[in-house]
Amino acid sequence: MRMATSPAAHRNRLRRRAAACAAALACLLLQGCGNLYEHVSEGAWREVGANAPASSSADLAVSLLTRGAGSEVHAGDLVYARIRVLRPSAGRSPAEPEVFNAWIWSGRSPRDDVGTADIATWAELGSQELRATVLGKSVGDRYSVTLERNAQKHTLRLPLYGLADQDSVEPRDHKSLWPVLDTRGHPTEIEILDACPGRLLRRTAELRQWGPVMRFFDSYYPTSRRGTLGWTALEGDCGEPHGKVRFELGPMYLEQHMLLDWSSSYRRTHFKDSWLGLAVRVLIAAAAFAVTFSLARFPRPAAEASERR
Repeated sequence: MRMATSPAAHRNRLRRRAAACAAALACLLLQGCGNLYEHVSEGAWREVGANAPASSSADLAVSLLTRGAGSEVHAGDLVYARIRVLRPSAGRSPAEPEVFNAWIWSGRSPRDDVGTADIATWAELGSQELRATVLGKSVGDRYSVTLERNAQKHTLRLPLYGLADQDSVEPRDHKSLWPVLDTRGHPTEIEILDACPGRLLRRTAELRQWGPVMRFFDSYYPTSRRGTLGWTALEGDCGEPHGKVRFELGPMYLEQHMLLDWSSSYRRTHFKDSWLGLAVRVLIAAAAFAVTFSLARFPRPAAEASERR
């Protein structure tokens, strides 16, 4: 036999449900699930690329094919080049070379000197051995690059826009905004089309989070979390026809079990710190309060009828 619920008990249960709904709404819409507090402190851009030459390698054989008449390439220059990669053919006919245009930074990257914990916050500039081949060349030069017979390294990567991240793939796959060319040691021709003084820039931001996170299997997040996000940029003033060029990649972060959903969290901090974000938070809070007050203040019609009796 089912017992009747008293009006007072019904109102208490309704208040508890309304409070739970308001708390869940505030957590999910105002802060983000798991992150009850989010804040970001951003730093300014600073130049980090020294005009030191990229490290060369004895594994590469470089042969000049055509001499140009342009200016000489120095360490720290931003070079625009045409790359031809001759990959082996599957049939009897010779394979057509793959042709790409690429921006190459000729300086030495500080990324090679940082620890493993921070390396994921730096963009990749490509293989130093391949980038070092442009040093001392002139605009208009065309030269070949091949691996020596006893070479230890067989992977030579070159981002087409100067920078690459961990998600970058080959340009022929058409799946990456920052494609990176991997010659895989095949014979390569490089023609220097333009060169100008360049700068390598970096900025960082510290993202802080607080909030308990439920554990699933082997995942674990501390209640108080913080991590460093990184950006990398290349820029130069190359004159006509390219003019001022700039490539910027970021934010980048890759450290397991530290920041929770860092990409969405970073975007939320920018939105919540803006006037529009503040207005939306106030409206959502007012709506949650109005719903909670109306549910807790007015009982159901059945409860009102039983009270009158």
